[in-house]
Order: sequence, then C-alpha cells, then structure tokens
Amino acid sequence: MAAYTIYLKNEDPWIESSIFYLYQAAPTCKATVYAAICQSVAVNTSSTGELKVLAEPYAVVGTTKSDLEDPTEPVVIENLDSRPVRLTKRPVKGSVVRVDCGENGAPFFDDAGASTTTTDASFRITTSENVQSSSEEENIVMGMGAKNPVTGEIVPVALVPAQPGKTLTFTPELLRYYIAVGDFEHGKFERTDWLNYDWYTEVDFRGKSPGSHVTLIWRRDKDGNMDWIREDAA
Repeated sequence: MAAYTIYLKNEDPWIESSIFYLYQAAPTCKATVYAAICQSVAVNTSSTGELKVLAEPYAVVGTTKSDLEDPTEPVVIENLDSRPVRLTKRPVKGSVVRVDCGENGAPFFDDAGASTTTTDASFRITTSENVQSSSEEENIVMGMGAKNPVTGEIVPVALVPAQPGKTLTFTPELLRYYIAVGDFEHGKFERTDWLNYDWYTEVDFRGKSPGSHVTLIWRRDKDGNMDWIREDAA
C-alpha cells in the first residue's frame, strides 16, 4: 500500500525535547466516533524526527471497560480483532465485514459472513444479533484501525459503540492527518466533536504520489510563541 512520510524539525531552543502526536482524520460515520492517537515521536531540539503512515485501512473490533462519565467512551481496548478492508473504488467493490460474539461474549470477525458494498470510498461493518449493547461493566466497540509501520501493530484510531443487528458505513480520510504537541495519552479515546482539530496542524497527502513527504518545523516566533512552519512538500 501507499506509504507517506512526515518529517518534524524541532527548533524550540527552550525545551530539550518535545513529543509530537499523530491523529488520523476521523472517518465519516452515522454514529458518535471516538478518536485516539495512532503514532508519536519524541524529537530533541535541533533534531528531526519522522512519522511514516500507510494508506491501508483496517476494520477493528474489541471490548472496553465502561466509563462512568460516558458509558460509551472506549477506555482500554481488549480482545482486539482486525481485518484489512478495501474501500469501494468503482468498479471494485468495498469490503463488508461481519462481527459476531462467542459464548464468552468476546467479539470477533466472522469471515464467513463477509460481503461487499458499492458505497463510494467506504467499507462497512455489520453486527450479528449476538453482539450485546453497552453494559455497566463492558462495551463492545468497533471501527477503524491503522498499521504502525514500525511495529506492524494494528492500532485502533476511530471507534463507535457496537449494537446488535446493525450495519455502519465508514468513509475514511486515509490521507489526512493532524499533528499535536503537548501532553497527550496513547490509547485515550475522545469524541471527535470534542477534539479541537483547529489547534492541531493538518497534513494532507491528497493528490500526492505514494512515497511523498512533507517537512514541518516547530519554531518560536519573535514573541516567543510556538508555531509550525511548512518547509516543503514533495
């Protein structure tokens, strides 16, 4: 699949090292979507780090403990299962994957129930009647994952609560990302309508060839305020 690179130059002389966090743009879905960081890199001052991304979508399903303040918000994902999916690009149809549950209540992808969709640039997840709705103890969540190019791990990046006997369409933004700087936590999911993407820096690879890169500089202005400078794009 297509790979892209984000180079991050840290030119902040006041702080010895900064951590840069990567969010993938949230997919379009008719459900409340919760997003999490997909990668991060620590870069020392006067140094350059890099983040590689793959335009390779995955469907994911798992379980999470219920949060008392927001029972549908994913906390720690367990029993994770994933499948590579294809997005519809006519005449090629997109993937429809089916989630079922075993006797222990753990969700899994039932490959025998896989099918296809003609909805443009999308994939679908359908659930069996065995999938239980949210409870006070545990929720089943499903959605989209991304592969970490370094570890090969499939990381959940956008999740929704699963409901029995439902079908949800996911339309991903595989080539749009956001860079955040500060104190963030891997595995922490937040509602996408609560995330302040305006504070983050967008990286958009749409229209660019596979193998392209962008270079961003984290630099202080004359007043001491931090800002991003886009050095080049190729």
